[in-house]
Amino acid sequence: MPFCPNCRTEYDEGYTVCADCGARLVERLPAKPDEGPPPAYGDEANRVFLVSTCSRESGAMLVGLLNDNAIPAFVREPQGVAQEEPPGGCDIFVDRMDYDSAIELAASILEDGCAGASQEEPEEEQASPDPARHIRIWITAAIVTALIVCAVLFSN
Repeated sequence: MPFCPNCRTEYDEGYTVCADCGARLVERLPAKPDEGPPPAYGDEANRVFLVSTCSRESGAMLVGLLNDNAIPAFVREPQGVAQEEPPGGCDIFVDRMDYDSAIELAASILEDGCAGASQEEPEEEQASPDPARHIRIWITAAIVTALIVCAVLFSN
């Protein structure tokens, strides 16, 4: 079963991206850190997922932009990618305190889905910019289904 490394939520097989935070799912959760002093700025425990890029060039461009704006960015290769597969994008993380500024900068250069990606490349699954959107869609579908069932039952 895949898990979200940020939210620590377990997903069913077949899912690749967390519906809440957009992080790529991993097969195993990293060990939970022991309770202790809160992590310092820039510590790995304080990093949050920002975006998955679909090419290394777009990842390098975003990291450069973030660093130019005094936001340290941390790059990690996607987990669970086979060695034989051609190199693709990367996951970019930032410190929790810089997330709001970083997401605005990322949106400014990744508006078309992926900066630096050629048209021939297949598009990777992109996380919704609004994680609550999935929940709203599910609730709406449940309400519509309930209304249809009520209409069928009470029409007799």
